[in-house]
Amino acid sequence: MALTLRADFPHDAYWVAGHAADSQGDEIAFSLEKTGERQWIDLGGRRVRWLRLERMVKSDDPSAFPSLRAWEVYGTEGKED
Repeated sequence: MALTLRADFPHDAYWVAGHAADSQGDEIAFSLEKTGERQWIDLGGRRVRWLRLERMVKSDDPSAFPSLRAWEVYGTEGKED
């Protein structure tokens, strides 16, 4: 999974952490940095139907505008169980 934060600093704030929840009931905690570059998070090869971003933690930056430019998730389609 890759997240790209909007990085129009100093206008934008940014997130420092968050969680990805999946259809199997698992959660992956992750950290983020103050950058507009793509940030990769390893999901560990899970078999899931969906993912959801949750509990995004805003930086202490005075701006009130954290935002995503892109959320990318890569995998393959597998056979149904």
